Amino acid sequence: MNYDTYKDRVYGCWLGKMIAGNIGGPLEDCREIMDFQSLHEIAPDEMMVNDDLDVQLIWLNVLLEKGWELTSDDLMEAFIAHYPYGPNEYGYGKRNYRRGIKPPLSGTYANEFFMHSMGCPIRAEIWASLFPFYPEKAVEYSYMDGCIDHGAESIYAEQYTAAIECLAFSFTELMVILEYGLAFIPEESRIAGVVRTCLTWYREGCTWKESVTELHDTYASNDSSISFYNFGVEILALLYGEGKFEETVLLAINGGYDTDCTAATVGAFLGAWKGTEAVPDEWKETIEDRIVTACVNLKTEFHTLSELTDTICSLGCLYDGGKKRIITNVPEKKDDIFFESGEKAAFITVDYEGLPEIGLHDSCVVLVAVKNNSKDEQYLEVAGREAFEICPEGDTKDIAPGECRRLRFLIKYREASPVVYDTNLFSCKVYGKNGSLQEEACFGLAGKPVWKVTGPFFNPYDFKKVSEEKRRAEEAYFKIPSRKIYRYYNLVEAHNNFVYLDEPYRKEDFSGEGFLDLYRKGRLYEAAEDTVRIDEMFGFGGCCCVYCAQQMYSEREETVQCHIGSTTPYKLWLNGEQIYTQNNSNGYSPYTDVFTMDLKGGENRIVLKLLRYSEGQKFTMVMREAPYELAGRIKTDHAYGVWEEKADEAE
Repeated sequence: MNYDTYKDRVYGCWLGKMIAGNIGGPLEDCREIMDFQSLHEIAPDEMMVNDDLDVQLIWLNVLLEKGWELTSDDLMEAFIAHYPYGPNEYGYGKRNYRRGIKPPLSGTYANEFFMHSMGCPIRAEIWASLFPFYPEKAVEYSYMDGCIDHGAESIYAEQYTAAIECLAFSFTELMVILEYGLAFIPEESRIAGVVRTCLTWYREGCTWKESVTELHDTYASNDSSISFYNFGVEILALLYGEGKFEETVLLAINGGYDTDCTAATVGAFLGAWKGTEAVPDEWKETIEDRIVTACVNLKTEFHTLSELTDTICSLGCLYDGGKKRIITNVPEKKDDIFFESGEKAAFITVDYEGLPEIGLHDSCVVLVAVKNNSKDEQYLEVAGREAFEICPEGDTKDIAPGECRRLRFLIKYREASPVVYDTNLFSCKVYGKNGSLQEEACFGLAGKPVWKVTGPFFNPYDFKKVSEEKRRAEEAYFKIPSRKIYRYYNLVEAHNNFVYLDEPYRKEDFSGEGFLDLYRKGRLYEAAEDTVRIDEMFGFGGCCCVYCAQQMYSEREETVQCHIGSTTPYKLWLNGEQIYTQNNSNGYSPYTDVFTMDLKGGENRIVLKLLRYSEGQKFTMVMREAPYELAGRIKTDHAYGVWEEKADEAE
């Protein structure tokens, strides 16, 4: 492929992405199949910022600074520094990284709801346009990218998207491209299944409406950005759009859900496949080569698509020039970017046996591997808070040149620790024989939120249906003089528990001594992955109510935005005042309720009254710092009180 064609395809890829994503933006999160007849019905009047583009501008900056040897850590650090928004998986991935939980676990830990969302499949174009003739390389970088804030299936979606966008530079037949792309992701993955299913529906002659309806019923969820459904919408749009820009983008938008992402991705594919001619002139005029971005403090800023395209093509030619030289007629100074590389004196990797978290009575095993790249012996030191005992299993000294030593470290809290910190950072330092620091890295453990639980409470009788007065009038009780015990009114009562949020199962005054009484009498419960599950507290089965008390210490007085996800009703008290009530049962989402609350500097006393109706109960709570309009970052600088003696001192 000659350089001019390559450049036209790259420009077309980003042109299609920006225009189509902008058209789809206003309908983002509409969870329904729609029937718009024209893009003109929905296109906004001006360009809007879009994370589909923004994050990839950051990735390009990282590449310009770090070179081909960039890492997932490099990407995440730049993501935190240059993109202030933190919604959904972005926020949870960044939160994990600030806690020292590095990729790939930063993408999955305490991120169950969003780990399979669309945040990383929309970032594939940078890798495809850099490595159009090396899809395996684009797939490799897509993993490095996706794992910072997503799990396996969304990463597969990004890898597949990068692969087919690469293949679009070389192949003319759409079916060949879509089928060949499957070679780059696991055959057994659910994402691969989505592709195969969509191809089958198309071959069998199903209409687009029939196919997208079946896709919706099979793969959609209450997460409007769920990758399985949105990814399928993209495949169907490409198939039924038959290579036409307006028709393809319209089908992607009519599929609903994450419409800016689906529209942007199919627009980018068409641009990579057919170049700038894929986009009708009337739509090109809507952006006038401009880039609108929400990124901040980028070292290299891109104001136009032309600037972006020139930089990407220079990098693409640089990589190709060191390989097969598929790109021909490269102008002078188009492959004149040079990256310096230097080998580190030591290479450190960290992994965990189990989840990257620790509780008061837990121990955590961390696996540290050190590769000595120097000519002298080295030794390793791992250090953390004084609250922890860090016990190496194996010799940390005399690591020989060229040796790769793998060591297990058992980490646990000392018995006298008064608090559990949310964030616990540990340093790994490699020293030379003369004591000079050769290399260092860090890792982290999330502290399990500490609760004191009282319960379970429940009613054996359904007083909502049959009142006590009616039961007494009908003498539906045992004739025991010392105590009135009711008979079960029917088989429903005999084999069920009943529980009500508005019924106080104990005195609900949680100011002063009321809180301390609840806290002292409660049993210790530490919430794995920040999730409160009554099933984990005790073996008791059936409907019930529990009261959970928590001492939470904040470094400062501040107003935070509380994001709660709960499948069942609950009440929440803060420092003796009831601040929120949720009476409904819901399908789980981290955003069941969003409200602000005022934290004191120092100790804050939280009480949660929580119901369980059946299996699957789940409760999560995170606090976001201002500014909330940016989906402010999730708070990580707090701690949880542990001992009753601490409560006595506070009183």
